[in-house]
Amino acid sequence: MSYHLQGKYYGTCAPYLTSHQVREALQMHQIDYFLSWNGRDEERFGFLQAYPEVTAGLIPNLRIYDLKKLTANEKPLEGVEDFDNIPK
Repeated sequence: MSYHLQGKYYGTCAPYLTSHQVREALQMHQIDYFLSWNGRDEERFGFLQAYPEVTAGLIPNLRIYDLKKLTANEKPLEGVEDFDNIPK
């Protein structure tokens, strides 16, 4: 997808990184979208729950999170240390 859109692709999340480390890397590299194949990343990376999922479930086995926007009900997450415990 990145190739066809002439965008940058940063690869997958290392399995040994914590949710907090992944969130920091996404912010450091100014990543705009997080793609999740199989839909299990929301369990592993709790911070994703604060961002809108843009496919609306229309693409089977793919979720795309817009990391530039917080959902209307969430406050900015800066300074929060443990993103795995965001209220649902």
